[in-house]
Amino acid sequence: GAAVSGGKTSPGGWQFAGAGVITVNTVGGSSGPGGRIEATVTDGVLTSGTGKTIEVKAVDTTSISANAGAAALAVATQKASATIAAGAAIAENQIRRSVKATTSRTTVTSGGTVSVTASGSAEITAIAVGVSVAVSTQGGAAVALSGSGAGSSISNDVTATLSGGTVVSRDGLTVSATDGSVIRSYVGSIAVAGARGPPAIAVSLSLAVNRITATVAAKVADVTSLSITAATGALSVTATSTPSITADAGGAAIALNFATGKGAGGSIGAGVAVNTITAADATNPTVSASIERVGALTAPGGITVKAQSKATIDTLTIGASTSVVTGNSSLAVAFAGAGSGSGNTVTVRVAATIDQATITQSGDVVVTATDAGSKIVADAGSAAVAFAANAGTAVAPAVGAAVAVSTITSNVAASITKSTVTARSVSVTASIACASNACA
Repeated sequence: GAAVSGGKTSPGGWQFAGAGVITVNTVGGSSGPGGRIEATVTDGVLTSGTGKTIEVKAVDTTSISANAGAAALAVATQKASATIAAGAAIAENQIRRSVKATTSRTTVTSGGTVSVTASGSAEITAIAVGVSVAVSTQGGAAVALSGSGAGSSISNDVTATLSGGTVVSRDGLTVSATDGSVIRSYVGSIAVAGARGPPAIAVSLSLAVNRITATVAAKVADVTSLSITAATGALSVTATSTPSITADAGGAAIALNFATGKGAGGSIGAGVAVNTITAADATNPTVSASIERVGALTAPGGITVKAQSKATIDTLTIGASTSVVTGNSSLAVAFAGAGSGSGNTVTVRVAATIDQATITQSGDVVVTATDAGSKIVADAGSAAVAFAANAGTAVAPAVGAAVAVSTITSNVAASITKSTVTARSVSVTASIACASNACA
């Protein structure tokens, strides 16, 4: 969006230009379970020939790309009470998905492998830019206001489940759930005000708010018997989550006043980002892999139950401000303020479990739960410059501030409970490889 206002006005009149753009994109609705991608077999019989695969698969690759830009220019060439320009751009984006691959109460017999997989890779890219320029050449205040904002959220429920029935597979069984949701958000704004005498005021603010909420689960449960017959045939139950947010926000403001008498100018520029990666609720794991309530389980090639998460936030916020005032009278005042900041939170709960299972014959049994290096990189900077010159008194305060607050909370658990395991070896491991000093 763009707006231009210029020319002469009646004495004491106003000159105004305003431009604004708002984009709203929603996939999966704003409430309820969201858009569903489901591959399901229920109360069935699945049989494949020698060397052939039985596969149940659900995949989501939803993406949103949103660009919003607004620019406003106001110029007064004759004395006016005020010349005002305002430009603002906003992009709001939301993806909500339920991705499920399921076999339920089904008899499965495969001469090759069995695979039940669900994967999500939702992406949002948002760019918002706001620009405003206000110029008063013959007296009168000049006010430039600019802003940009982006709000992006992804809510994903990715589940792979083999539940009930019986399974016989020659070469192996894989149950896998993966999610790699990504948000990229870039917002910027600039405001420029120029006047001669009365105040020149420029204010610029950019804000990015991003949130990823994901639940990723792979499960084998309530199976009467599960048999893998080949000597190298293995059972793998894995859940993996790698959400990431990249957010940059910057605001710059410039106020210029070349007065013939008293002069004043003020500018404020700020960039702010708030980023969150968390679970759908406060109790259940974010990422879980489990074997639960399975009767006779045979896997000569081994059993792997693995849950892994690696969340990443990378953010940069910048605020910049410049105010220059000169005059020929007794007073010139220039003020410049700049600020930037970010608040970043990662909450990870990872669980890998074998519960109430009877493993009668197996190679190595490995149960692993890992936070594989969740990290937050948060950079914030600000710069403020004020200059005032006058034949009399000149005042030019400048203030700059930058802050980044980041927290990572990881809870990781691996367990075998109420189970009988006969295997070549058994390993149960829970680990956290924190890659940030924000870890708690």
